[in-house]
Amino acid sequence: MKIVISDGERFLNNLLKKWGYEVLVAEDGPQALRLLQQENPPKVAIFSCEMKNLSGIEVCSRLRQAVKEPYIYLVLLTSTSQKDDLIEGLAAGADDYVIKPFDAYELRARL
Repeated sequence: MKIVISDGERFLNNLLKKWGYEVLVAEDGPQALRLLQQENPPKVAIFSCEMKNLSGIEVCSRLRQAVKEPYIYLVLLTSTSQKDDLIEGLAAGADDYVIKPFDAYELRARL
């Protein structure tokens, strides 16, 4: 299964490949949107709230407005545990929110 992740997530990239996923790395928010709007898009995206040129929250919001089918499971990564950020991300269309540093076994169970 293909998964889109944000650039700079080397540990996540290596972990997902170890688990057998095909990883596509988005250099910034606009590239993440392009990868997720292509024909036969990845079923999962895990990206940072702090992406370049377009935040992860913006990517969630724009993707949910533009793409209804197929459904893409969106996970936001953040280094902050502020409730307001979590609520904003979920309201924008994220399905899940993972706070860094994250537990690899917990992430694997979520996927």
